[in-house]
Amino acid sequence: MATIQILIGTACLQKDLWELEVQVIVQESLADIISSKVAKVKVLGDLEIIPFVKYSGINMTIGGMVETRLAMGFTGHLAAGLGCFK
Repeated sequence: MATIQILIGTACLQKDLWELEVQVIVQESLADIISSKVAKVKVLGDLEIIPFVKYSGINMTIGGMVETRLAMGFTGHLAAGLGCFK
């Protein structure tokens, strides 16, 4: 039987509380996957969120809304550089 996974995107989180809300999501096991868009939380926000999620065992997606080739290339390099691939 298939299971349904719950994904929470950073769009659902309050702007200045991302790190705190992600910690609550992880600690309370509220989601199976956290999705971050670099344009939304900015690079520094992702640099705070990614390590915490990565070592918690929760899956994470990192993406964007195809802003520009440069932005999407940076997003890919950010994910690869932080070891966010399975």
